[in-house]
Amino acid sequence: MKTCRDIFESINMGEKRGSVKYDHFLELYDLYLNKYRSRKMNVLEIGVQAGGSMRLWEEYFPNAIIYGIDCSKLCKEYKTERVKIFVGDQSDDKFLIFVGETAICFDIIIDDGSHVCSHQRISFETLFNYLSNDGIYIIEDIHTSYWRSLGGSAENNNPENFIEYSKELVECVNAGALNRGKIINKLNRFNNNIEYIHFHNNIIIIQKGKTKELKMITTKEFKVL
Repeated sequence: MKTCRDIFESINMGEKRGSVKYDHFLELYDLYLNKYRSRKMNVLEIGVQAGGSMRLWEEYFPNAIIYGIDCSKLCKEYKTERVKIFVGDQSDDKFLIFVGETAICFDIIIDDGSHVCSHQRISFETLFNYLSNDGIYIIEDIHTSYWRSLGGSAENNNPENFIEYSKELVECVNAGALNRGKIINKLNRFNNNIEYIHFHNNIIIIQKGKTKELKMITTKEFKVL
């Protein structure tokens, strides 16, 4: 099968419907999304722009319905039999609920939208409810968490900084230890619903799923003192 890079490069060679991605994202897509390729499923990307990503996912996931969200009505021209476009604001939770209720469930959600920190948070908190139990949620271009112009800053504990926000989600992965320590987790509604969070350069990948149960094993020779 073609890699994500193979498809990306073919789309960007002289075609109107191009796309812009950071180079290392393409390898990460293959690493995390390859297991979903043959599924009959729903994929959502926030941020349609020139339509290149719709083409990319349409080919990469041949059995999937691809949903796109954008604030521009011009993006409707990218609709196909397997591509559905919704025009609206990703910071509007009522609009996001409408999209989620329409699709019922998504297996993959990619936020490549406004990159405004508060928009990223609202989108995640709303759409995570419509992510399948083993689905994956990807937030791209999180460098804006350090840009004041888009609601971020380099200051720690800034609630609008999505990187700081996602650090709190790490506690949800370790909810068992928190409970034993009687520590309050502000985002406890996500407890036991996030299997892992991976931070890569400029991108965060969140795997939905039950937190792995801690099970200690030892070698036969090992003795607890």
